[in-house]
Amino acid sequence: MDFTNIVFWIALLPALFVLAVGDAVFVRRPEAKRCFHRWLMLVLSVSLLCMVSPETVLVFLGVSQLGYLGCRIGVRFEKVGRRVFLCCLIPLLLLPLLYYKYGYFLGSNLLPERNWDTFRDLVIPVGISFYTFQLIGFCVDTLCRSEQMPGWLDYMNFSAYFPQIVCGPIERRAELLPQVRAMELRFEEGNMNTGVRYMILGLFFKMVLADSLAFSFWHNYCWGSAWQIWMNNVTFAFRIYFDFAGYGLTAYGMARCMGITLRMNFLAPYTASNIRDFWRRWHTSLTGWFTDYIYFPLGGSRTKRWALNIMGTSNKSSFIIKSRQKLPL
Repeated sequence: MDFTNIVFWIALLPALFVLAVGDAVFVRRPEAKRCFHRWLMLVLSVSLLCMVSPETVLVFLGVSQLGYLGCRIGVRFEKVGRRVFLCCLIPLLLLPLLYYKYGYFLGSNLLPERNWDTFRDLVIPVGISFYTFQLIGFCVDTLCRSEQMPGWLDYMNFSAYFPQIVCGPIERRAELLPQVRAMELRFEEGNMNTGVRYMILGLFFKMVLADSLAFSFWHNYCWGSAWQIWMNNVTFAFRIYFDFAGYGLTAYGMARCMGITLRMNFLAPYTASNIRDFWRRWHTSLTGWFTDYIYFPLGGSRTKRWALNIMGTSNKSSFIIKSRQKLPL
């Protein structure tokens, strides 16, 4: 699912035609019309994942259904039982992510005598890191914070919403779920004006700035010149930002056109005055996820191992770079 590929935009045209026909059929039945919009969004999101590869959609369906069934079972327990059940559910949700992204690394280090080369060439399913973290957050909110379990359709739209499943942001249950539950695809003028502007800016970031910097980086790289190595490092830093932020801005714009507001993932990080401010601005949804679901549960800064907690939650930079390098350029 590549926003810079014309095939992606052409694939949206049949959905717009079906939307127009459905609106004409259900013009006098607002509740049926809203239900039709929700089903159309789910079918469109899954179909776009199918266009990437059958393996991509199968992995997503497996992880998402495991999360849904796990929450359905977990809400039957009392408070302590929910926490124990959650401790068993989260590792299961992480298994596909560990297999595809870290199978070779873990296998070659734990059992080096075996041949793990087949894991090195695995094609990582698109968006697996983002929707895995999002579903873990959903399970934690549902089971530990006693949130009401939504219906299957609303849950799937929360999990599969196509603008943000590719590269985030990692949305929270309290923010995205009410919006997809009340989804009504009305392309209002105000939302369209704002959304199209963000999409144009995001595509400019990705196709003009990021891709140009990527070309310059790989075609001018030199190991013998210290000056050129430093310049290439600076180039790579801006390339990663424009590439990642470009996808995020495009996703924000598409969602805004449909009347849904996603969180802004990058808040001008290179204008930060210090490193702490930089991490608050860089990939804000991932920063918040690590803070709320790992850092605070481990005790934050109030324990003796506060330094380890900070190290564990600040290692997201490697995750970001690895995730973006696997996306189509």
